[in-house]
Amino acid sequence: MSVSAAGMLVAAIAAWAIDHWIPLGDFVPAFRALVPGIMLINLSSVAIMLLERALEFRRIALVEMINQLTLTFVSVAVGFFVPSFWAPVCGFWAAFLLSFGVLAFYVRAVFRPVWNVRAMLRIAGSSVPFASTLWVTQLRTS
Repeated sequence: MSVSAAGMLVAAIAAWAIDHWIPLGDFVPAFRALVPGIMLINLSSVAIMLLERALEFRRIALVEMINQLTLTFVSVAVGFFVPSFWAPVCGFWAAFLLSFGVLAFYVRAVFRPVWNVRAMLRIAGSSVPFASTLWVTQLRTS
């Protein structure tokens, strides 16, 4: 959660800075509306991983189906009545909050905050180098 909060802060500052250099128009409000979802997405990834380890594939499929169907139906319905860039944003939040609620029901233990600084440092020390290799390869291909 702390890495997600830092990512949200960096994304918000980057959007503000880029918008001042290059006017992005309606992209910035939509982006700012989606950025808080980073923390929930990361928590959902942990919950899905726990369901996978427990071999609960039916529940995983149900959560993913709920997410996709809600995203599609809400985006299309909002876009039909209010045609703007807010339709997919509303669809994202409706779908994600509903699937997050279902995940919270299935995996209650993942949403209990635990502050073990040594474990957090060990996780960060092992995961950041692993993730940075992907970042470097993406920069090379750009």
